[in-house]
Amino acid sequence: MSRPVGQRLPLRSAWYGLVLMASLLPALTLVPWLGDQAEELLFDRAMLREEMHHQQIETRLYLETERLVSVLQNKSDPVAYFLAQGDGRPMIRSLIERIVAREAMVNTATVYDAQARVIARVARGEHTEAVIDSEARSFVIPMMGRNFLGAPVRLQDGHVEFLISVPLQTGDDVIGVLVGT
Repeated sequence: MSRPVGQRLPLRSAWYGLVLMASLLPALTLVPWLGDQAEELLFDRAMLREEMHHQQIETRLYLETERLVSVLQNKSDPVAYFLAQGDGRPMIRSLIERIVAREAMVNTATVYDAQARVIARVARGEHTEAVIDSEARSFVIPMMGRNFLGAPVRLQDGHVEFLISVPLQTGDDVIGVLVGT
């Protein structure tokens, strides 16, 4: 049924038209805002997942580093005992060979005396040993009876590693340093 030109709409049709427009107008005006809110929520969710992932990695690294420090500390007492004996180089080498053999994360182990002279070194495969001197923080800090954890560095062989140094003590005296990379 078509309506002749110039004839007015019935009031009922006009009313339904107004109700329909009043219903759609807020929805049409809210669509961009709702779209932005949904996009923000998705972004926040992605950022939260990323943050949780980084926290899990941080926790794993922390726990593994603490474990490796503990491994070196556990071997430091027998190494210090043989270092104090003066003639225990073969035993010291045997002890640090066990560290490298048992711990896949430890690439090198080196024992230094109180003057930063190398007593024994063991390296896994092609890894370069850490070379430190008597003024290096990785030597000085353990000589004060504290552990040292170094920042990651690129070695001459291209590997990226970090140092863990623990003091070798007999009683209250620090007689050397055990360094692992």
